[in-house]
Amino acid sequence: MELIKSALRNIVRKRGRSALTMASIAIGVAAVVLTGAVGGIGKAAVREEIDRLGIGGLSVTADSRIKQNKLVEADLELVESLEVSDGAIPVLMKYGSAAMHGLVTQTVAWGVGSGAEQVISLERLHGRLVEESDVRQKSAVCVVDESTARLFYGRSNIVGKRLLLTLEQGELELEVVGVAGSGGSALQGLIGEYFPTFIYVPYSTLQELTGERWFDQIAVRLADPDGADEAGERIVRALEERSGEKGGYLAQNMARQKDRLTRLMDIVGLSLSGVAAISLVVSGLGTMTVMLVSVRERTREIGIKRAVGARAGTILREFMLEAVMISLAGGTLGALAGSLAAAALQLALGRSPEADIPFVLFCVAFSALSGVIFGAYPARKAAELDPAEALRQD
Repeated sequence: MELIKSALRNIVRKRGRSALTMASIAIGVAAVVLTGAVGGIGKAAVREEIDRLGIGGLSVTADSRIKQNKLVEADLELVESLEVSDGAIPVLMKYGSAAMHGLVTQTVAWGVGSGAEQVISLERLHGRLVEESDVRQKSAVCVVDESTARLFYGRSNIVGKRLLLTLEQGELELEVVGVAGSGGSALQGLIGEYFPTFIYVPYSTLQELTGERWFDQIAVRLADPDGADEAGERIVRALEERSGEKGGYLAQNMARQKDRLTRLMDIVGLSLSGVAAISLVVSGLGTMTVMLVSVRERTREIGIKRAVGARAGTILREFMLEAVMISLAGGTLGALAGSLAAAALQLALGRSPEADIPFVLFCVAFSALSGVIFGAYPARKAAELDPAEALRQD
């Protein structure tokens, strides 16, 4: 207790310098906590958007190296008829631009069929989704995601508006018949113009515009999601038997792709946190500098303590304790500030605030450990002072 009281007295005696040192540590810890939270938000957003885009089943494609091998209506009917399939839709994807209300944005046009919401988890907010009659009649209609609606009109309900879709093969005016709450809305909010908007068009309409009669892929919802690999092999065998083309088709387990993307986001998050952690090292060097100055200023005091019987170990523990208390106080303040900033960011993005308590506690513990590491040298210098020499100092 006497050591603690002595350390507190010394901290308060040089309160200005102590406060600045604590502030530098707090900034470093807050940066690490906030960076970790941003990484977590990004990872969760990517995972949610991948789920919404349907990357939970299988994606069946034709091998692009075989020119004459294309996915057509007969392939779709075959896949739908298999017992491993619980639903399948054809998917076309074209990059282009969408113009509406005097604004233009880059977009991804998805050609889909009826029942798309059962495979790619489209959530209808307003109006309707693509129906079978739209596919049969090649209707000039589309469904936009919520972020597209808000981009053009500042509101989510824009049913009945007209949208001009421009692709490399031509352009077509479409009527907006529905708004869906999926397709990149979270990512659009996070990275803005770098992430394109999504619109959904009857695949027959998109084929008419592009002049193509095939699909880019067939999205399959599985009857048994746990048997994705076996189901993929069954679908590929059936397509190969129908076409007589061995090795002409590929079935990708999109759940596995999702896991890979999640691991990639983990690596990115750790890298960002590592960069932010450099500030903790810098603040630790600041702690060492302050403690060395403190040793020099208190040389005579140390000499008096040694002269009246204080041991070298006592002096060592006193300075070590002072360094740890400064680091711990700064780390705690930084963790609180970083957590509050992370919560504010999550609320701004429309997410429920969630704190990674183990990570926050780790940051505080690491700041205290930095006090031990960077306070060790000054404390050792103080403990090794010769009492006689120390008493001669002014």
